[in-house]
This record gives sequence, structure tokens and C-alpha cells, in this order.
Amino acid sequence: MRNRITVLSISTGLMALACGEDMGMFIGGGGKSNPVDTGIDWTGGDAPDDEDTGTTDTETGNADTGSEEDTDTDTDTDTDTDTDTDTDTGFTIVGTGYEAGKIAYDLAAMDHTGMPWSLHDQYGSIVVLLVGDLYDARTRDTLEAMTETSGDHSGVRFIGFIGQTEAEEPCDMDCASATAATYGTSPVLWDPGAGLPVYGEWAQGNAPRMYIIDQEMEIQWVNFGSTPASQLDDKLDGLD
Repeated sequence: MRNRITVLSISTGLMALACGEDMGMFIGGGGKSNPVDTGIDWTGGDAPDDEDTGTTDTETGNADTGSEEDTDTDTDTDTDTDTDTDTDTGFTIVGTGYEAGKIAYDLAAMDHTGMPWSLHDQYGSIVVLLVGDLYDARTRDTLEAMTETSGDHSGVRFIGFIGQTEAEEPCDMDCASATAATYGTSPVLWDPGAGLPVYGEWAQGNAPRMYIIDQEMEIQWVNFGSTPASQLDDKLDGLD
């Protein structure tokens, strides 16, 4: 009897399921299921391409903020500096000759310490310049006269320019240094050029040659041969 009732119940359930209108009905309620509202209307065809997402289109062009600032800065810094260490006379000295009454040409040589020396750098001072060779006794005599006279004329520069040694070889720094020590003359100059070109210009083919040059580089007196101390002293008395 129990088996019959069970079969009948199963049959009844299958019949009820077969008679349902769709698979979405509620077994307990007996009605249709309500579709979920998604907010999208599908009855008009395909979904619209232009969907309003609530995003605001922002202008990305250059915006004028009203605070334009000129950032062009003048960075010109002129650092040009004059590194010329020569004596600045405020003008250029133009030499005109080697005779009395002429403006002396510049004499550029080396001194007994190995430093470059320039006559025009002595502008403002009286210069006594002896150009000669040590093998010539007249040069040595005049160097002694310069030493004797220098004590009475402290503001005068007494300078020897030696071409050749007593052995008739070109004077070098050792030669010039020894001459300065022997005669007390400073500086003593020498010509480093092959063939002594600067010395030759100032010797003028007739050494020893004595020049007295004033404060403005004008040659006041030129003497050839030996110059005694008394004669040199007389010429300087009228200048310093």
C-alpha cells in the first residue's frame, strides 16, 4: 500500500512540473518570476554608442592664467680681464732710433737671473746702458766707472748688456750673473738669440757703446769706446 502511494505522489509531481508555463516559476507561489530591472532599455534595438557616463569633457588647450612671467634673464657676465703684466704707461712708446735726440727702441733681452727684461718697462727712470764685450778692456773699464758713479746717483739704473765673454763666446746667464757679481751692476743682460741679433742692433757695429736715456725714453747722450767715471758723472748731473 505504501509503494503505491509513493508512485502516485511522484507521478503527480511530474505532471505538475510538465504543466508549468516556464522554468522561472516559483513552485510555492504558482506565478511568473519577475525579471531584474537593469536600467537598460533593450526594446529599442542595439545599445546606444554614446552613453552619458557623467564625465565632463575638459578643455586641454593652453590656458591663459593671467600670470605670464618673463623668465628671460640677462646672464651676460663679461669676464675679460687684462693679464698684461708689463708696466702700463697709458700709451705706446714708439722708438725712432739709436742716436741722441731719438726715442729709444725697446730692448728685449734676458737678465742675469733668467728673467725677461724690457727697456720700455723702465719708463720713468733714467737709464745708463753699456753695450759691450768682456774681452774688450774698454768694456771692463766702463763697467768699473759705472760702479763708481752709481753711489752718487741712486735714482739711476745702471745696466750692462754683454755680447761675448772674455773667451769670445756668447754671454749666457752664467756669464751675466758673474758680471753682475764682479761689478755690482744690476741687471746685466744677455742675448739668447742665435747670432746675438738684439745685441748687434744696440752695438751698432761699434762697441763698447754707452747710452744715457731719460725718463721718457729719449736718448740724451751716446759715447763710443771707454767712458770714464768723471765724464759719466757730469752727464748725469744735468738729468737727475
